[in-house]
Amino acid sequence: MIVPNHTDCRLVEVSYNPDLESFEEIEAPIIAWQLDPGCDWLPVSLLGSLDGLAWAVIEPPGRAYTWDTVFATRAEAVQELRHQAKRLAGVDP
Repeated sequence: MIVPNHTDCRLVEVSYNPDLESFEEIEAPIIAWQLDPGCDWLPVSLLGSLDGLAWAVIEPPGRAYTWDTVFATRAEAVQELRHQAKRLAGVDP
C-alpha cells in the first residue's frame, strides 16, 4: 500500500566513492510511504530503491532518524550515514 506523504519529511542519502575517496549527499522530498503488512514503513522518493544505501528521514525542523536510531540534528545523522556508506562500499571506516 502506498500512502501520500503530508509530513514535509525529506530523505537524505549518502554514498561513498572509494576511488575518489569522497562522499555524495543527496536530499529529496518524500512523496509517499510504502506500507506492507508486517514491515516497517519505507519512504518513497524520486531517488528510487533504497536497497543497499545509507539513508535517513529528516523531519522538520531537523530531527532525523534511521531504522533504529533517532538523531537530534541532520548533521548527526549525516555523520552516521557516512560511516554506513563506507561500510556499504566495502571500506572499513
